[in-house]
Amino acid sequence: MQQLFGISTFWLAVVLLSILIVCTLIIGYYARSRPILVKLGIRNVPRRLAQSILITMGLMLSTTIIATSLGIGDTVTNSIRVDALTALGHTDEIISSPQAQLFGGVHLPDGALEEIRQVAAADSRIDGMMPVFHASLPTIDPRTTRTEAQMRVTGFDPNAQEGFGDLVTAKPEWDGGSQAGKVVRLSELRATNTEENARNDLYLNEDAARELLAKKGDRVIIVTPNSETGNCASQVFDEEATTDRCSWQMNVLAIVENGGLAGGGGGNPIAIVRLDLAQAMMGQPGKHTEILISNKGGLEGGLELSDEVTRDLRLRFSNRETAQEIYRILGDPRALALYDFAIEGENASRDLQDDIATLRSELDRGTMSNEFMSLVADRQFSSTLVTILSRGALAEEAERLNALNLEFFRLAVDDGKADRLELAEQTGSQFISLFSVFGSISIIVGLLLIFLVFVLLAAARSSEIGMSRAVGM
Repeated sequence: MQQLFGISTFWLAVVLLSILIVCTLIIGYYARSRPILVKLGIRNVPRRLAQSILITMGLMLSTTIIATSLGIGDTVTNSIRVDALTALGHTDEIISSPQAQLFGGVHLPDGALEEIRQVAAADSRIDGMMPVFHASLPTIDPRTTRTEAQMRVTGFDPNAQEGFGDLVTAKPEWDGGSQAGKVVRLSELRATNTEENARNDLYLNEDAARELLAKKGDRVIIVTPNSETGNCASQVFDEEATTDRCSWQMNVLAIVENGGLAGGGGGNPIAIVRLDLAQAMMGQPGKHTEILISNKGGLEGGLELSDEVTRDLRLRFSNRETAQEIYRILGDPRALALYDFAIEGENASRDLQDDIATLRSELDRGTMSNEFMSLVADRQFSSTLVTILSRGALAEEAERLNALNLEFFRLAVDDGKADRLELAEQTGSQFISLFSVFGSISIIVGLLLIFLVFVLLAAARSSEIGMSRAVGM
């Protein structure tokens, strides 16, 4: 946890520790200079045991509630962080076609790979670039007669694994022949892409192996739409359909642990093959669905560079003329009146409030800057702006802005890992705030309890207090 109620936990701990030390020193000074008062105070603990226990339990209860809230918040935050880091591994940014999120199955435009490769080579903050081709295809394991209708068959370039971590073998409980903990490489996968002596290898992640109950060495069948290449091992004809399907026989070279390039987690079955094989299976040689980018710094260290790298990549792949028209639409006086209203609700996140504030500042300047382009290049924020305009009776402007968003990006850049970790912090903070409210109420009740108990003790000890005053104490 980095913050509590918007205050840095480090400085909060420093201030509270300082207050504790000062109070302890003051009490110690008076205890040393007036020992009789200390003895009078301490002797009342066993004399009034019920009141002492009541005070102690009240303070312990409030402390326990607050400590529990912090523990639950950290647990939730850490769970989401681990899930994000496991699913994405060393991948810090993902570059795809702007239409891919809306329509799916959209390839990168021709020439995009070389352009991205040149950008990555010239940027010292980037230590890895992985071309990817993926498709969701039906997969069958004849040995177990189990199927997975939406197996995510993902092709990676075996020459680009540097910077994206290792693939480590797993040992499912139903597979006695697998060896866990062995590092395997993409380059070990074989792909003939020919009908003769077809020997095409794949790795299955743990989710995929669980769905198929597959073992190392199994021969699985992946069914693809009939490609024009005609180089698959056999053809499967559907008597009820007008088109035939292509059946690719694949050898399970190993079962690999979820995480990194193997993805997984949350029931996400993935089959990993060579990039050229994935392209051949779908009849799309030379095509790519996305490019993965890894920043220097490792699994978590690369996050420190994510904002800068994402901003620069978005500026590189954005259309400045389209951005100018977006600037004009968002700067309309009618639209300006909607922004403040949109963040007044309780459901508005802190990030949305900050983005709106930055947007207002950029629009007030009167000229478009790179900061504005980077801001509206965030697809999530641009979608939010479309929603704000449409709900504010600016349907025509919202429709135009939505169309411009597709034209604005030549290539879309998403910082998925940073977004997921940010979600983890927000979710954990919500749990902490909820339980801390109950803890704060308990503290207030505890303080009131202490006050009332001491009032009663003072009334019961009036004669003792009078004698103390009489002797000059």
